[in-house]
Amino acid sequence: MFEKFTENAINSITEAQKQAKEMKNSYVQPEHLLLAIIIRSKGIPLKLFRMYKISVDTIKSQIKTRLRFEKTDKEFVSAPPFSNDFKNLLKNAMDLADKSSTKYVLSEHLFLSVLEDAKSYCPRILNDLGFDIENAKNILYKLVQKKQKKLSHP
Repeated sequence: MFEKFTENAINSITEAQKQAKEMKNSYVQPEHLLLAIIIRSKGIPLKLFRMYKISVDTIKSQIKTRLRFEKTDKEFVSAPPFSNDFKNLLKNAMDLADKSSTKYVLSEHLFLSVLEDAKSYCPRILNDLGFDIENAKNILYKLVQKKQKKLSHP
């Protein structure tokens, strides 16, 4: 499944697994991916978070509050399994890549998928912090189109 994901996208997913394990959550949730994206953000996504003064600590605190009932006493050797919501988020990222005619799932597709995920707390957390989701989505769509052109250039 992950053969269509870029190294940066895979690193974000791995970071989400790491965060779920550190928080002792039963499953890797979309909120863990939001945290991973903020931790690993560079370039335009980083500028977006800085513009709205959103830090890793702020998001981590919000996620811990929202997922406090998801805790487990089980010790995971590697990482907790993906929740169904997380799997749907990954599928949505793959669909976004297909729609943008990109051969690969970029970390920007993951970020867009998180922003569009109405089932998770991610959009609510960001809205509560004053983050303009629609503006961010427009910027990310443009960034994906630009990267797609670079990836397809011989």
